Amino acid sequence: MATKLFSGLPVALIAVLSVPIFLLTLFPLIASTSKSLDNIYLISLIWDNTVKPVVLLRVGYYGMCWKNSPADVCLGTSSRSAKTIVSKVFGPNPSQSADDIAGVQFALDLQRKVFVAFMTAGGLAWFFSLILVVLVIIAKGNAGASWRTVATWLASIGAILMVASAWSTTSGVRSLEVASAYLNPEPGFITGGNLLIGLQWAAAILTVIYAWAVSRVTSEGRKDDVYTYNMGR
Repeated sequence: MATKLFSGLPVALIAVLSVPIFLLTLFPLIASTSKSLDNIYLISLIWDNTVKPVVLLRVGYYGMCWKNSPADVCLGTSSRSAKTIVSKVFGPNPSQSADDIAGVQFALDLQRKVFVAFMTAGGLAWFFSLILVVLVIIAKGNAGASWRTVATWLASIGAILMVASAWSTTSGVRSLEVASAYLNPEPGFITGGNLLIGLQWAAAILTVIYAWAVSRVTSEGRKDDVYTYNMGR
């Protein structure tokens, strides 16, 4: 009885963990693209502007939000230049502040060169591993060895990338905060998003547990040599 219960535990873990991993991965990725997620961001930037006294910008993985009255302005940043983004937010104005364009370009460089890669790749690896392991579970003992191997590798790679993403995001954000404190006389020029960092670490830990569960599920039946697909032998 205990053996059967333990053998069913990995499948139960995969089912239970899939939803929170999906949400904990989705929320950081869509951060700063919606006004309703105003507390989830990588960093916030503040700089002086000739038109407005202060510009507050929240930066996510694929979006940015400007603190504005009466409502914040948020938009996705994929394939957009800094000048295009500033024009879209503040309107077409030939006298756009160079500080605004430079600030947005700085945020874009952080997104595209520092933060995006690990998180996006880890989420995709996890998602495809989930599809494969579901097929393995449905097929039971008839699942091919190649399917099992790929599902295991994708789950493991996804877990490694998610941990790497959480680590690099934490290190990158903290480094920016320290540099900001020394290089800019204005306090709070760069502020890290602690909630997003916490969500990333939660997703990373759950993904590691998920990868273990996948390895247990995909290893079942190998000793019994039960593969029936030609591609699995």
